[in-house]
Amino acid sequence: MLSFLSLFFSLLLILYPYKEENNLDNDDKFYSLIFTSFCLAQFFLGAISLFIISVNFAKFPTLLISLIILILTLIYQKECFKKYFQIYNFIKYELDFFLKQNRKNKFFKFVNILILIFVFLIIFSSIGPINHPDAADYHVGYPFQFFNIGGFFIDGSFQQGLLGIGDYSNLAFIQEKNIWLIRFVQIINLPVLVLFLSRKIENNFFLLAFITTPTFVFWSTIGKPLFLGESCLVIVYLIWKNNKTEYNFRSLIIAIIASVAFKISALIISFTIVFDICLNLNENKYRKKYISYFKSIIKDKLFISSCLILFSLLVNRYIVTGNFAYPLLTNLFNSNDRLLNEFSEFISNYRRDGFFPLNMFFVTSSSDLNVLGPTILFIIIPLLL
Repeated sequence: MLSFLSLFFSLLLILYPYKEENNLDNDDKFYSLIFTSFCLAQFFLGAISLFIISVNFAKFPTLLISLIILILTLIYQKECFKKYFQIYNFIKYELDFFLKQNRKNKFFKFVNILILIFVFLIIFSSIGPINHPDAADYHVGYPFQFFNIGGFFIDGSFQQGLLGIGDYSNLAFIQEKNIWLIRFVQIINLPVLVLFLSRKIENNFFLLAFITTPTFVFWSTIGKPLFLGESCLVIVYLIWKNNKTEYNFRSLIIAIIASVAFKISALIISFTIVFDICLNLNENKYRKKYISYFKSIIKDKLFISSCLILFSLLVNRYIVTGNFAYPLLTNLFNSNDRLLNEFSEFISNYRRDGFFPLNMFFVTSSSDLNVLGPTILFIIIPLLL
């Protein structure tokens, strides 16, 4: 956890907008900064872990590397403590705004109290051992074996090819002997997420409906890298959608790369976002601006580093399975492996049984709470009509 926090505080300074980028609204600037930092903290921690595992130094402390990065950042970044203080004041102001919001209305004041209670309960539920079969088997199981052996190995299991950069970051928690916090780090951004949504949603009752969905129990207790990366990506996208600056665009592109590295299913969200970006390119007034953005981004050190990390993960996946896009494209790269193709098909059809798509909103099994809940369905239906 200390490794994660060290990288997070380093990234807050590294990603802090330059003076020429300070034309952003305070909300956009700081929320984009915070959520991108959360996302990339686990991304770079996973990259560090993948590197030391690959060179068979899995017991070399990731904390030492993370602290060196933090110290160097504090040395080379100007006005670092002033920047931290500005971020702290922003969070404090947003929290005060949330607490004072609708305080004259007893019902909405009660709603706000319920939101705070549920946030606390979700965070409390996230602290504990890894007891989900999938998480224990490979999400945390493989980093634990890498640590015990001292380096990388291939055992021929289909699950090993599913490891994402977020799974490799679990090595740091194993080294620091705080495995009980692996689940917590996935929803570490939840309090800030609630503050952001409270700003954007006129009625906090909808926020309460969102925060009480059963799937939050799943996200906070399973120990898989599911929520942190994709939730940060969605928030950064919403910020870019509202304020299409170069800073927000760069944050969005880097968050897309990181999310795909966490879990390849993030391609579903990423393709949708990329499609929206392409729609903007069709408009002449945006085309020249975005071309200049792209030219600037491809020279950005953080973007180049992110691409190299994703490339390293894909090479690692190719070494393990012979397929850099695994579990996708198995018919092309693994056409001779019938069992692997059956496993890939099983994953792609997961939860698409006779109850689909109702099982997205209603619990159909006592062992699976990964649903959005009926309230979300009742909110969506009027929007579709």
